[in-house]
Amino acid sequence: MSARIVLTDTTKLAIIEQWEYYAAKQDAALADRLEHAIGSAIESLRESSSRGMGCRLASRNLTSLRWIPVQGFPYRISLSST
Repeated sequence: MSARIVLTDTTKLAIIEQWEYYAAKQDAALADRLEHAIGSAIESLRESSSRGMGCRLASRNLTSLRWIPVQGFPYRISLSST
């Protein structure tokens, strides 16, 4: 059974802004690679929602927070199972 993934409006906006930045500073092909890499990371979470490294944060409210890398880019996707 696949997990349900919900992207916040802030997350969606951040992805769009990063795409626009790469498209303007480099080219649309790089921006498209970023979009594909993020999509692949999200899809891998949908298939295996237990993936990811635990974040080492002091706050008890954030103990369920994990992250996975976005392959080929200096980004991480943070997630919480709620």
